[in-house]
Amino acid sequence: MVLDVGLTADEIKWLASVDVSTLRIGWDFDVLEGLGLPEFFKAMTWRPFLPKHLPGFDVYVWLDADTWVQDERAVLLAIELAKSGSLVIVPEISRFYPDMYAADPAKERLAERKIYTACFGAERATNLIARPLINCGFFAMAASAQGFKIWADVLREMYRKVVDFYTEQCSLNYCVYEGNLKICSLPAYCNWICIHALPGFDPSRQRFIEPGAPIQDLWIVHLAANTKNGQHDLRTPSGQTVQRSLRYPGLEQFHPPASGSNA
Repeated sequence: MVLDVGLTADEIKWLASVDVSTLRIGWDFDVLEGLGLPEFFKAMTWRPFLPKHLPGFDVYVWLDADTWVQDERAVLLAIELAKSGSLVIVPEISRFYPDMYAADPAKERLAERKIYTACFGAERATNLIARPLINCGFFAMAASAQGFKIWADVLREMYRKVVDFYTEQCSLNYCVYEGNLKICSLPAYCNWICIHALPGFDPSRQRFIEPGAPIQDLWIVHLAANTKNGQHDLRTPSGQTVQRSLRYPGLEQFHPPASGSNA
């Protein structure tokens, strides 16, 4: 399922040709109506309401539009673990992410600090920004879990103070670190954030891997920020470098019209 937040007719037609359905919805929070926000912003507000808009399922899995699945075990594992009632998700933690070794790993997270400060004050913002960021680009949660309501209630209150691209993700992190939202953390290769560290590549198997030994295939590749386009220098297990796109194989040249947005 693809959330339609500004898709063109051609994009909807292409998705239908590969058996992907689309869903267009309104705003879930009254406070956001009438603000003139772009359509794509609905993707930032929709996630806590998956059971509402797509009823009838036991477990819900979300994948951002800039993710792709290299190994289905990531999704199958998340679905199975979500049956316990926890939010199954991936913190932005890896031994290969360079910022993990910085003197102040939270130094660059100015956008999140601003949001936390506006909503909860400077002291609590400092405590929250020091915790690992939990990325909501891929997650699974059971329809019966209380996490959806916990998340929606916190996000609603935060939007009364800050309407920002990252408010939604910050609200989820607040729910985990300061609230009662229980999580089950998966390893980084289950949602590899390419902006933190480019993956490696194994030419013999045509597989994206973690950029160091031992060889571990990536299960979900997340093309955050400027990693979506272009060619990238990737290390191979033999220590050589290959240049290639990070996109799903076969779609390296696919570029939707600039007028459309999707999530």
